[in-house]
Amino acid sequence: MPPTTTRPPIKPEVVDTTVSISSYVLFDVDKADLTIASESALVGIRDLAIVHADALVEIRGYTDADGSEEYNLDLSRRRAETVLHWLTERGSESSRITEIGLGETKPIASNDTVEGKAKNRRVEIAVHSG
Repeated sequence: MPPTTTRPPIKPEVVDTTVSISSYVLFDVDKADLTIASESALVGIRDLAIVHADALVEIRGYTDADGSEEYNLDLSRRRAETVLHWLTERGSESSRITEIGLGETKPIASNDTVEGKAKNRRVEIAVHSG
């Protein structure tokens, strides 16, 4: 029989302090204005970005498929800019935030239903720290 050996217990070490979250902010039809519900969702994003001083924030605006591609691209940019302005006016550093409008690309739901279109009228926000 081979001898048994005793190993010391393994102690976990923190090797990666990455924080990564994603959130959605939804918009009304043909609007780039934040709703009260959207503002509440943004408070958590802002707080996380402030607590993690090295955090990078990505803002990506989208629309549903109604309207021309050119118009939707512009609307998605305005939505992303609205979120950017909200965050920077409340303490987030603009140098750590990127924003882009992507129009009707990458729908997350069908554009054939009212419910699906409502989900596609969004801004995605990702916070990465580490």
